[in-house]
Formats: sequence, structure tokens, C-alpha cells
Amino acid sequence: MKINFITFSSKLTGGTRVVMEMINALAKRGHKVNLVSLGSPDDLQWIKLSARTYFVRRSLLEKICGFLYRKVFGFQPFPEEETRKILKILPNADVNIATISYSAFAAVRAPYGVPFHYFMHYEPLVREEGYKKKIIEESYYLPTKKIANSTWLARQIEEKTGGVVTGVVFPAIDHRIFYPRRKKDPLNKNRRIKIVSLAKYKWWKGTPDALRVVQMVRDAGYNVEFSMFGNFDPKTLPDDLKDVPFNFVGFKKDNELADFYSNADILISTSYFESFPLPQLEAMACGTPVITTRYGTEDYAFSEENSLVVEPRKPEEMAKAIIRLINDPELYLKISLEGIKTAKNFTWENSAERMETILLQNA
Repeated sequence: MKINFITFSSKLTGGTRVVMEMINALAKRGHKVNLVSLGSPDDLQWIKLSARTYFVRRSLLEKICGFLYRKVFGFQPFPEEETRKILKILPNADVNIATISYSAFAAVRAPYGVPFHYFMHYEPLVREEGYKKKIIEESYYLPTKKIANSTWLARQIEEKTGGVVTGVVFPAIDHRIFYPRRKKDPLNKNRRIKIVSLAKYKWWKGTPDALRVVQMVRDAGYNVEFSMFGNFDPKTLPDDLKDVPFNFVGFKKDNELADFYSNADILISTSYFESFPLPQLEAMACGTPVITTRYGTEDYAFSEENSLVVEPRKPEEMAKAIIRLINDPELYLKISLEGIKTAKNFTWENSAERMETILLQNA
């Protein structure tokens, strides 16, 4: 099968990693896969891609004209210009898979290939207001075959748009990178507890709540060392949280990230909603117990079995869960071991096989 994946960026993010790993896994299964992108080849240095790549090029004159258009009229015909450029270089294929809402317009308008849309989140919830949000919402009503990355997301799409989701394909992790790197010992109140969390500038990630959680645990008499990684500017924190001590270690990936997880005692996630977030699953694979919020984690985070799951926007519930995990050695070790077992089920081979089945049945 000839498959085109259409992206608007190649920069390393959670969603981009899923796309590129899926491309490699499908290529390994014998399919001819192409990446068609508005991004830059330089952004793909982090992975060896088993695909032919097609990148849209914009001349200096085009960039200047676009700038002047925005200055004069206040907006640019986005993503019409980008869609036309993608269609000019789009190779012949059996299927075209959009990977972000903006790229769905090119998938639908392509002169060949069945249009699919692999959804990574319910984007109207998390994208900006105004013109671009209207475009995103419109893309959900395009005649694409819709594939969701989680059962939560499939429900959102069907309930909010009345559309039909063709199938669900879970993301996965690289088990050559994410695996237990050190033995976990039970915690106790008399030693320092290392807690880590992803930090992002996006409001729905709930980063301020993570600091509130840690401060509550400290106020209860526990010695907590808290570290955050990711794309975040600590200066943007609310004034009432700027004095809460924490370490910000910046962006980490692959083995460096796996070491970071492995050296932690607990990973917490305070997001308001997600759609199959990878940090929790990566930490599980490393044997680090996870405490996470629900909504988008239901496919792998099972409370009291392999994690503790609490309601979002309730820092006090997560603080209680941390204290419980510190004081219950049996539960701590159980969650660590069961998390490892759960993570082993999520491989790129399994995800690619599921994607392949959906494509073959619907193309």
C-alpha cells in the first residue's frame, strides 16, 4: 500500500513522534510511506525515517508577500495557501493521512487516495480562539475516515460532531529506551521523595496545579524534591506559586528522559484532559509509579491496579494520593510492577498492525 502522511510541522513534539514512529513501523511491514510536510528537514535529525520526504518550500518573495498581506488585511488565507502547496508536491498514493486538523483539507482535496484523519486530540478544546479555531472545527466535518488515538477522543468526536470514528489506534513507546533502569524501593516519610512532572505552557496541562500539589505534600511534613521537564517558562507562573521551590530541567528526550523517569520516585500529571499522553506510559515502562488525572488516560491507567487516578483540577486529591503512596509500601511496589506489565503491551508493531488493518478495510 502507498501511504502519504501529511503534517504541518516536523518539530519534535509528542504528536510528531507518534507520526514518525508510525511511519517507520508501517514501512517495516512492507508499505511504501511518504512524509509530506510544511516543516523543515533539519527538524527530523532526531529520527532516521524510513520514508521518502517531500517538503514544501517557500521562497523569500512568498514570505515577504505573506507578511505584507497580513499587515494590510489583518489576516492571511490560512490554510488555503499551504493546502495548495501541499497538493502540488503530494505523490500518488492509496491513502492520504492528515495528522493535524489543518492538513485534513489537503487530504480531502487530493486527486487520488482515500482521505483519512489520524486525530491526536480534540483540537477545538485546546486550540486558540478566533479564525483558526473555526478552521479546526470545520475540519472535523470533512469527509475523512476518522481514526482516534484513544477511546476518550473517539467519544469526543462522535458526541460533539455526530461523526463516525472508523477505528482507534493507540500510540506506543520504544521499549529499547523506556525500561526499568533501577530497582524501586518502598518510600517512607523519613527520606526525601523525588517527584517529577511534565511542564508545558499550555493552560490545559495544569502545570500550576502540580506545584500546588507538591506544596500541600510538603505542608503535610514530607520532604519533597520536585523537578519538572518540558517546554515551559517558570516566569509565567501565578504570583502565589513563584516561591514554591522546584527544579526546571528543560527539554529531555530518549535515554536522558528515561534516566530522568527512572531516578524519580513518582511521576504526577495534573492535566485537565489529555488524549493518550505518553509521559505517564513512559514512566510506567521505567517502573516509576504514576499518579495521573483521568480523561484521555483511560486506555492504560487503571486506578488501584497500575496507577492512582484522580479527578483533574483537584490538587488536594492528588496530594492525598501521593501521601498514600509514600505510606503504603505494598501499594507502591504493586503499582510499579503492574505499570511495567501494562506498558509492555504498547509497542509500535502492535500500533502499526492496527493502523494497517483499518487502512486496508477502508481504502
